Amino acid sequence: MSLWARGGTQPLVVQYFERNRFEHHPENAGTQYEVLLGAFGRVVTAGRENEEPFKPAEPVKTRDAKYFPETQHNIRLGAFVTYWNTHGGLSIHGYLISEQFEEKNPVDGKTYLVQYFERSRFEYHPENVGTPYEVLLGQLGTEVARKKGYPYGWYPLYGRAADYSWVSGRLVFDGRLCIVCGCTTVRYNQTGTFLDKGVSVRQVGPGWEAGSAQLKLTSGDFLVLFGSISQQALDAEPNPSETCEKPRYSTDKVQRNPAR
Repeated sequence: MSLWARGGTQPLVVQYFERNRFEHHPENAGTQYEVLLGAFGRVVTAGRENEEPFKPAEPVKTRDAKYFPETQHNIRLGAFVTYWNTHGGLSIHGYLISEQFEEKNPVDGKTYLVQYFERSRFEYHPENVGTPYEVLLGQLGTEVARKKGYPYGWYPLYGRAADYSWVSGRLVFDGRLCIVCGCTTVRYNQTGTFLDKGVSVRQVGPGWEAGSAQLKLTSGDFLVLFGSISQQALDAEPNPSETCEKPRYSTDKVQRNPAR
């Protein structure tokens, strides 16, 4: 199933695989860059720049090592160098962003010798020595999808990403909250009351206005919103002058959510 994601300031049609994400870049139509892999190596290592493996390193003076002056890192394991040279190199994996080190895999719980690139993580599997699977790519697509809250590639009826990059729920009109105009919200938690701001957002912005008009939405429709919400909006005390006290969700795009 194709999903929608934010790419810079523009929406992208994307599709998740275990080891990465395909992104459609219409601005590159007709070129070899129309579909690109997500930069998931950088995504899953964000904030780790001060850890030793991610700090700039000096060139390693061995015959088989490959040094990246652009990012100041080395591929030194022969199996990693071979995989790089035979499986797409820079155009597929991007630049090297770490030295090699041992790390516990969050998907299977096992520890491997790994090395991060902008779009990939190389994992060394000694149990597969002598086979084409001695080096495997880490399941970064699975990791990122789980963090975003859609581990199966689709959106639940009720839920949200940890960072509120998407919210899925049911469109609700509750006239009790706004005597004059009513309060139209998307409820992303099936439990709780209508007065509980922690289970609903008030969708605002041109993306909502255009999308709701185009889709001809009515109360009770299941939707997925894409956009953002600030923690300040979530933590704010109710404003007596505000007729609808739900946190405002700046909506870039809205789509229907098929019932599951």
